[in-house]
Amino acid sequence: MTPIGVQVQALLNSTGLSQETKPPSTKEGEPATTRAEQAPVGHPVAGDQMSNNLVSDNEKLKALVNSLEKKIEETSRLSEERLKQATVAESKIIELKSTMQRLDEKLSDIQTEDRVLRQNSLRMSPSQMTSLNI
Repeated sequence: MTPIGVQVQALLNSTGLSQETKPPSTKEGEPATTRAEQAPVGHPVAGDQMSNNLVSDNEKLKALVNSLEKKIEETSRLSEERLKQATVAESKIIELKSTMQRLDEKLSDIQTEDRVLRQNSLRMSPSQMTSLNI
């Protein structure tokens, strides 16, 4: 049972209600009676008390439903906010990967150019090197 179901069941149990609405069990051939029918006839106070209890329980349940609806709205809002954050983070990751790839390509080009320059400098004679320095 979910935590919400546990709260509702606890509230119902504390008020004497239950989720099951089965009619009272009867012997075959006997009519089923309700609590109101079983109550003594001369006591309207018991009916008023039961009515007051039901109204009170109804208000408690309405408050619980409102509270749960607010929690659902807050959770939904947080979920949407986190989804936006994840989308932004994913975009930044993609951007960083493409930037890193471009930098890797530039580094490779620079290393290739450096290798070519070193090889050319090794091929030059010392006289050619002094003429370049002048």
